Amino acid sequence: MIDDGTPENDAAMMIEVLEEIAPEDGPRAARRGEIHAKDEGIHLKNVVTAVTATENQSRALPRSKAPLPSQNDAYSSSEVARTGESSAPPPEKEKPNFGNTGRLAAETNTVNVSGGTVVLKYHEPPEARKPPAKDPWRLYVFKGDDLLEVVELAERSCWLIGRERLVADFPLDHPSCSKQHAAIQFRYVEKRNEFGDRIGKVKPYIIDLESANGSHVNGDTIPAGRYVELRDKDVLKFGLSSREYVLMLPQPD
Repeated sequence: MIDDGTPENDAAMMIEVLEEIAPEDGPRAARRGEIHAKDEGIHLKNVVTAVTATENQSRALPRSKAPLPSQNDAYSSSEVARTGESSAPPPEKEKPNFGNTGRLAAETNTVNVSGGTVVLKYHEPPEARKPPAKDPWRLYVFKGDDLLEVVELAERSCWLIGRERLVADFPLDHPSCSKQHAAIQFRYVEKRNEFGDRIGKVKPYIIDLESANGSHVNGDTIPAGRYVELRDKDVLKFGLSSREYVLMLPQPD
């Protein structure tokens, strides 16, 4: 037998030497059986160690729970890598604005009157209505205790108030008042009663046209550019003028 230096060959050579110098029976035969058993045990132990190491290595690599990338993502990534540009959707085009703005709006609101042209700050809303004959609203103008004038408001749906006499329906003379100061507007409004029925009525409102010194109802300054409902016996004042304008709805005879 050729000795290659491995433990298995060394053990085999030792057994052959023992067989040559001693018979098979007796203590030498028992010794040979022990050597074979020892070699088998070493071989089995090496196999178990190798299998255990392989299983531990496979368990040491945990499986990813993340979902696989979609084809769209992969395609987008490849497109970006190829062209250097992303495939984002194009920005939405700005829609045209057909409303009147700037000088065009001013020209459409321009009124030609005797003595010149005036740009109006106010236009009546679609719900503008004249009050019915059964509601003869009136405006009583007082300076102190003196009654200066009575205005029949039921004659029209809107009264423009201000110092600009070319367009004002009810002119003001106090310097603290604006040229187009405010407007009294009758509007048809609907409300539902407790039975769900729609009930409509024409009511008076006042709107301040962003005047310099404001409009006042019963001593309170009203917000500019908003309709404020008026009621019977409300007292109106404009700017810093001391004149009082009392709104009245006479009772039917």
